Amino acid sequence: MKQIVLLIALSVMGMLVNAQYITNNGFENWTASDPDDWHSPNSLTSPFGVTTVSKETVDVYSGLNSAKLETKSVLGTPIPGILTNGTITINPPYLIGGTPFTQKPGVFKGYYKYTPATGDNCFLDVLLLKWNINTNQQDTIGYAQFTNLATVSTWTMFQANFTYNSIDNPDTMQIALISSNPNAAVTGSILLVDELSLEGGTLGLNKYYLLKNISIFPNPATNIINIKFSSETKYETAVSLYSLVGQKVKAFTLPKGIELSSLNINDISKGMYFILIQSGKEKIIQKISIIQ
Repeated sequence: MKQIVLLIALSVMGMLVNAQYITNNGFENWTASDPDDWHSPNSLTSPFGVTTVSKETVDVYSGLNSAKLETKSVLGTPIPGILTNGTITINPPYLIGGTPFTQKPGVFKGYYKYTPATGDNCFLDVLLLKWNINTNQQDTIGYAQFTNLATVSTWTMFQANFTYNSIDNPDTMQIALISSNPNAAVTGSILLVDELSLEGGTLGLNKYYLLKNISIFPNPATNIINIKFSSETKYETAVSLYSLVGQKVKAFTLPKGIELSSLNINDISKGMYFILIQSGKEKIIQKISIIQ
């Protein structure tokens, strides 16, 4: 009996660890019209009185909320509901960037419901990318893609295995959830998504834990970023700044035994960045705005 309880506990712990690789993976936290740490076309379509992504509070797989993506007409053009941890550009319409990520999972999983318009299909995929300093663009290290064109009226698990094109590790993960075929969207398709996760592969082989009791300020920052630890660090600390497209723009190494460090960012252009702080087996990733 004790062995069964232990196996169940380890299984639950594994699911929790895997879920942490995707921030706000259950879409529980929302600010305004988008789930926290996700982006949608809402800011582009709302001037026309249209929102394609919304918080669903009744039809959920678990927790209090799920994400509802709908393909709607804007000035006669079908615009799919899209959620991404990257950035949506207008001209040309494109997804760029993502969040810092350096491992090679085996499977992309989650739960969904889908009501397609005639001839339409949904897309749920992950790209693992790495910045190429020679071409000044991102290379695709691996990907996982799930697509479906049938009606799914009850919450169902989807699963997509990763395919890898390179022996390199990625530096960025880009997730895209789309209610329609992006090349042939049809108005009326509805996709509900909840509880995303990554499993298998190299996840957990180099396991990291959340770096707690740390303050990063000010945010927005101008010339200086301060990093304050709750006690003296036991290891050297690596601090990296990444652009939203995954390019490392600045790196610092802090000696062990410090509690407060001030980093000069005078040479960094204004904009949004990810700051990655890693000390021993602990790390934290946070968005930060620089306003010069």
